[in-house]
Amino acid sequence: MKIAVASDHAGIDLKLELLKVLDARKISYTDFGTHDHASTDYPTWGELVGNKVASGEFEKAIHR
Repeated sequence: MKIAVASDHAGIDLKLELLKVLDARKISYTDFGTHDHASTDYPTWGELVGNKVASGEFEKAIHR
């Protein structure tokens, strides 16, 4: 299973905790961002990972 993961600046800390869980369970994912606490727009990241699933490139997405 391939999972696309993303978050805005408000969700980055939760996302980083989630990535630890995925790593521990050896679940394949790609972290598309954001990678810092600079302000970003939530819908931008949701659209990005949603498009990855819609295209068939990824099976699932997690977005916070």
